[in-house]
Amino acid sequence: MRNKNDSEKIGLILNDWGWANMMIGNYRKCEDLTLEALDIFENLIHNEGLISSHRNIGFAYMNRSQPLKAIPHFKKWQKLAVAEKNYRDEAYALCSIGQCSYLQGDYDLAIKQIQGGIEILQRIKDKNLEVYGNSILSLAFLFKGDFEEFNLVSSR
Repeated sequence: MRNKNDSEKIGLILNDWGWANMMIGNYRKCEDLTLEALDIFENLIHNEGLISSHRNIGFAYMNRSQPLKAIPHFKKWQKLAVAEKNYRDEAYALCSIGQCSYLQGDYDLAIKQIQGGIEILQRIKDKNLEVYGNSILSLAFLFKGDFEEFNLVSSR
């Protein structure tokens, strides 16, 4: 039987391996490794590990064009981030949920979600992630056919 420290390390390694597999396009392997890490983190009640695992699994599903499977993980990510007062992850999760919404064709909801994430990023002054938020917001406006807003957001 493993002790808590060993389990935590194994969970972190599995999560990192999952992320590395996602970076090379091996989304199925990412999902498998990260689900294993998620199980460990749930047993340990390890919120930081749960946050990164739900984020990784969500992105693996989104990259496999499965936004409906990604959304529950992104929502858990957001909820955990709120509980931890991790505003950066809360905003990132909101923007990612919004990205899933526009991939499903719900542009108005996507815009609302992404703008909510961007507002948090502006409040905490995270310019790097704000650029990400604005890029997916501009795409939501583009897919909606609102070219005026697309141009306005794209020029930020």
